[in-house]
Amino acid sequence: MNLVLQMTRFFVFQIFKSEKGFNMFNDTFNVDAYSEKLHLSEEARTLLRRIVTLPPSRRVQSKWGNLCCRFPSRKMGWTVSVESRSEELIFAWKCEYDPLVLAYYDQPVPLKITIPPSGKTRKITYLSTLDFCLLYDDHVVFIECKPVKELDRLSTKNKDNIFKDDFGKWHNKAVEVEVSRLGFEFQIISDVDLDNNLLNNLRFIDDYFKPSCPEVPVERKELILTVINEHKGISLFELLTEYSFCANEIYTLLARCELFIDLSRCEISRPDLVKVFADYETSFAMGWVSTTFDPIENVFPNTISIQPNEQILWDGKVCRILNVGCSNVTIVNEDNSPVDLSLGVFDELVKAAKISFFHNQGNKSIEDKKNEILMAANPAQLQIATYRYRQIEPLLKGKSITEIYLTVAPRTARAWVSKYRKAQLTYNYGFIGLIPKPKSGNHTSRYGEIVDRFIFDFIKSNQGYLDGNGRQINKTQSLIRLNDLLEKEGYSPVSLKKYNFELQKYDIEERTKLRFGSKAAYAISPPYLNSKIPPHGVRSFEIGHIDHTTIDYQFRYSKTGKLLGKAYLTIMIDDHDRRILAVYISFNPASSVSDLMVIRDCVRRHKRIPSSIITDKGADFESISYETLLAYLEITKISRPPNKPRSGSNIERMIETTNEELIYTLLGNTQASKSPRNMDPKMDPKKVALWDLPSFFRRLCEWSFDEYNNCIHPALYGLTPNQAYEQDLVFAGSRDHTYIPYDESFFFLTLPDAKDRGGKRKLQPGKGIKMNGIYFYSSELDRSTEFNKLLHVKYNPGDAGSIFVFHQGHYVQCFSREYESLKGRSWREVELSSEEIIQCNLQNQNNWKLNSKIRAEGLRKTSEQENILLQRYKDIDSECIEAEINKDFHLSQHGYILNQSSISEESQQKNDTEIVDNPKKLLPPKPTTYLPDY
Repeated sequence: MNLVLQMTRFFVFQIFKSEKGFNMFNDTFNVDAYSEKLHLSEEARTLLRRIVTLPPSRRVQSKWGNLCCRFPSRKMGWTVSVESRSEELIFAWKCEYDPLVLAYYDQPVPLKITIPPSGKTRKITYLSTLDFCLLYDDHVVFIECKPVKELDRLSTKNKDNIFKDDFGKWHNKAVEVEVSRLGFEFQIISDVDLDNNLLNNLRFIDDYFKPSCPEVPVERKELILTVINEHKGISLFELLTEYSFCANEIYTLLARCELFIDLSRCEISRPDLVKVFADYETSFAMGWVSTTFDPIENVFPNTISIQPNEQILWDGKVCRILNVGCSNVTIVNEDNSPVDLSLGVFDELVKAAKISFFHNQGNKSIEDKKNEILMAANPAQLQIATYRYRQIEPLLKGKSITEIYLTVAPRTARAWVSKYRKAQLTYNYGFIGLIPKPKSGNHTSRYGEIVDRFIFDFIKSNQGYLDGNGRQINKTQSLIRLNDLLEKEGYSPVSLKKYNFELQKYDIEERTKLRFGSKAAYAISPPYLNSKIPPHGVRSFEIGHIDHTTIDYQFRYSKTGKLLGKAYLTIMIDDHDRRILAVYISFNPASSVSDLMVIRDCVRRHKRIPSSIITDKGADFESISYETLLAYLEITKISRPPNKPRSGSNIERMIETTNEELIYTLLGNTQASKSPRNMDPKMDPKKVALWDLPSFFRRLCEWSFDEYNNCIHPALYGLTPNQAYEQDLVFAGSRDHTYIPYDESFFFLTLPDAKDRGGKRKLQPGKGIKMNGIYFYSSELDRSTEFNKLLHVKYNPGDAGSIFVFHQGHYVQCFSREYESLKGRSWREVELSSEEIIQCNLQNQNNWKLNSKIRAEGLRKTSEQENILLQRYKDIDSECIEAEINKDFHLSQHGYILNQSSISEESQQKNDTEIVDNPKKLLPPKPTTYLPDY
């Protein structure tokens, strides 16, 4: 059996042998005992202990267009940071699924690497942080993941240190020396070393590996297996359509190894090409191979078609069968020397593979030459070759030149026939001989290769675009500067025509980057094609996007009609079926609160969120509360690189569609105000705007979920987003066991953490918790043992009267001393009021400290002023939207029943985590035992 399949089946078995699924790592892992077993030196033990106990040594970054990811590992019990979605994330999946990998650590402690001096280069010493450190039962391996393109570039730059051996394996000599000195191993993993198909399939059925996945009823299982045994090799498409079996049942049985699909060759996302068997032995006995198998080796086995003029390979040389008689075969070699072989001897040579058909792998060079000639021929050359073939076709079929009508001279026809037959002998394709050769001539440069290279280096550098002071220069000035440099080197100056010709040869993207910068060059850069991971996923709720935008509309207050200004829209879409999953609007600028609210709305509507969420690098998406929620829900966070909008093209286009089809159709949109000189005063958006925020939110929901999701989408081949989702349920499964309960515990998880200081505040004796200058207290804190300690704090953005403090294993709701003045008011309103009071004090030069009582009193006194009143109006309208999202919650008179009795013990434990800038602490404590306790 294939080793990969053995590992996969063993892995799946181990998952369901354990009661807690993937949770294989344990805090009680004894590093010293493990090091003793491997006989490591003291230096190696110290390094390994630091790798196991310390957080990642650095934060991953997006500098060159890569997508950084935070992958929630159930094996490790924390989020794993990777710097590439196409290489490192795939390798992290491999480590997650590989049963031989006991544990893996991302961004381990850096190693001190030394490159010895060679030739004119001096000794180089640097610190290198490798991508992973893998712990196996009997060895430790450090891993560096890089694409082949990057490895080729590095090997060209440093051939002595980075190279590829005869077996296609890459090496970094300096790193290998240091790692082997410590008693460890080192490997470079390129993108061609990973079985992407197997890993993509395992990710597809990952939800069915979870312990929460229910068992298939015995009656249904027996029925499915009966059909599979009766129709061995039945396609997955037939099982799901003709027999109407539930996809959840099929994938659950597959995850439990109760039926077999070759995951290393099939693509489950293409069910019509997937063959299903009861077990591996049945599929092996039937000799089934998938459609992804390259059949070239089986199409041309060691059998020879004995026909005159047929080409064969004899002892590595191309020969031609001249004649086939009753007892002998005449073969002509490259020297046109005939050789007679009896049919018996010829047959023995074929069986011994000494004579083989021309289309074997040994003739790839000839095939490449043939393809190269055909690919290089332009349409005009092919048209001439076709005309020539039509003229000589009767001659090739045996007719005499006097029996046919020719439009060319007989001598020309005979020359074409000779070229055809010569090409037939050489390439086994005579048509190539009729293709006219390109026009000959002197194509060498008039100025010489040295001058051409000098011009290329000049264009490549900034000298051709910037002067000495960094100012841009035009083409004429650049040419003058080039000619001055050429004359200094003793060469003749070049003309403007020559300079333009050399400019066109240089990459337009590089030229634009040098002249206008990387942003302008990105617009004309070629698209990135990645076949390893489907860019938009293969099922619904696999990849989602979240982004913000300002709504180009001036909203009014729903009660008085007063102008309130623009609002902010946060939207979440499904990248696979293009559905709009959730929307959220607010007058407050986009923040982590908006992210949490749109996730809350998605769970309310669909009971789930996508398995991976792609966002930009905004500060709100880097907040602790947002990352903690994603880690808690086991969602992979993918960050788009800055200034690379193509990574989020679908969400960017969705925002543009929202503007074009909805917002720009509203009376009073702000399109006209973008060109104020041309705007008619009668069309001023501030005068004609009619919509208030609650009414617009209802219209936005109607357009998003009832209109857009039910319109045919051009990327879905004639389907609407909702139809694509319903079709996907048939083939990918509904996965009901992954539903997220929309209860009070989840509502509490979507509350943001306190701003700054890691979301913590000090518990002061006799005063309580101070947040934004306001003290909060609860009677449960009277006998606290955590005074003068930092406690984790959460707050409700729409209620400044209370906060939630994590105290002694559960969250306690603490109220302000001025609760009656602050309840129902948003924190944004309180902040604006505080800023105004502080500004007044600075003007009066009155140096006094603002306390909660004065702040509450100031809030009442300034409530009539414009900015506070506007914020109050905004909050009132925003409450309508939050009430719509939170309408399914049944809360107490203070807003929440969030004490130890209302939150499950599991939820309290998962929230009782130390929130620091450490990805390992974003998930609950490490789970069950997997490593052996030596």
